Amino acid sequence: MWSVVLLLLEVTLACAGTHYLKYFFTAVSGDIDFPEFTIVGQVDEEQMRSYFDSNTKKTVPKTEWIKQKEGADYWDTQTQLTAGTHHAFRNNIQVAKDRCAHIPADSLLQKSSSSSVSCHATGFYPSGVTISWMRNGLDNCINVDLGELLPNEDGTFQKISTIRVTPDEWKKNQFSCVVEHRGKTIREILTEKEIRTNRAQAQSVSNLMSSSDQTGDSVHVGIIVFAVVLLIVTGAAGYMVYLKKRGEDGQL
Repeated sequence: MWSVVLLLLEVTLACAGTHYLKYFFTAVSGDIDFPEFTIVGQVDEEQMRSYFDSNTKKTVPKTEWIKQKEGADYWDTQTQLTAGTHHAFRNNIQVAKDRCAHIPADSLLQKSSSSSVSCHATGFYPSGVTISWMRNGLDNCINVDLGELLPNEDGTFQKISTIRVTPDEWKKNQFSCVVEHRGKTIREILTEKEIRTNRAQAQSVSNLMSSSDQTGDSVHVGIIVFAVVLLIVTGAAGYMVYLKKRGEDGQL
């Protein structure tokens, strides 16, 4: 589950050494009651000149003097420009999310040849992951225990699911652990070759199962915001040049 990512970008343009025009770009990602993208134009840090948001998909004048100065064609052009900027912001935020994602590695663990088998997924980010078991190609929910989501020191996550099955049972049937994360699927089939049973790994399983009170669901908002800033600066630069040119022509 992704938390909110908020990005603010301010662009300042000077006109004839007399007035200042600022544009505030705000991009939001996540479950929040706020437009995904907004641009607010402000003159001399007081008057709101124009406004655009991704809900209305229109750039509109906010003061009487600008309404009288510019006609409908001007605002249609502004709407097209800001809509393109919105599209670039949205794409770049998604790229940043994808670059920050980590795919899980999983393994099958067992304390002894007669104990339960645990499927351990670790090193994944973000935290949303699904671990399930299959028996002979069909979903199996019998004798399955799902552990808590736990954080790793590097900011990724781990989770474990255990199935209670006898050696005779899993040797006569095909049991497999299925790990799904961000559209990727990893499947491990229960075989003696795949199951790890050394003591160090057994202790890891024991620690995981006894740490049910440790859970976490955090995101590296700072990393994501930094990545998004790097990605959108190039796209915003073209828009800034266009606005500055219009300002020099006296069409603010």
